[in-house]
Amino acid sequence: MSRDLRQGVCIFSINFSCFCFISAHPDFSQQDNVEKYANIDYFVDEVEEVSKLLGLEDFFLLGHSWGGILVQEYALKYGEALQGIIISDMTDDIGSYVKNINREREELLGSKEIAFMEDCEARQGYTDPRYRNNIELLNSKYIMKHPENASKHVISTKNNFLYNYFQGDNEFVVKGALFGWSLQDRIQEITIPCCLIFGDDDSMGLEEAARMEERILDSKLHVISDAAHCSKVDNPAEYFAVLGEFVSSH
Repeated sequence: MSRDLRQGVCIFSINFSCFCFISAHPDFSQQDNVEKYANIDYFVDEVEEVSKLLGLEDFFLLGHSWGGILVQEYALKYGEALQGIIISDMTDDIGSYVKNINREREELLGSKEIAFMEDCEARQGYTDPRYRNNIELLNSKYIMKHPENASKHVISTKNNFLYNYFQGDNEFVVKGALFGWSLQDRIQEITIPCCLIFGDDDSMGLEEAARMEERILDSKLHVISDAAHCSKVDNPAEYFAVLGEFVSSH
């Protein structure tokens, strides 16, 4: 959460940190815990609970990637609490994301490597060195171009169960609970100011981003240059200039 951009302005930011670090780690070997905690509604309500505990009112909510899903769902359920939203590097339809990453895989690696990767995925061979190398190539092009800008951690901060449960093994295969998620038929119900931010080489398709701008009445799309899915890491100067302009104008 930040109050740095402007006095009296609160930006509540959510991303995959919801899956990691000091967040609670229930015993997910217990099916009751999976059913209770591993669902979008739980996380949306958790955002609301945190905002209430912090006494936030009329605030901006920013969500990157998974957080962008929660922003959309939260705006539809608790939109009256918001002054505006920032959907960062996240589509409103997982199907469009799958279509885009399949295109990116083909363009970067070629049909021979894609056939090999699909064979690995069919037999759960995600640890194959050749497969992992292909994923690293894809990550460096479409996920994070400038890892030198990223935060460094001395301990692992990832909750692997939740990532694998919702997404799958990596960013370029969606076989988890998010498969089939879509708000395309409801996104137009969001009427508060909305800033859409995508990287110019994002794993989320820019064509779908443009359609989101059309569907959300009071929205504007910004494409960050020299940036992939982690656009705020790849090009922070441009990213935060866009963010600051949006907040200041509302």
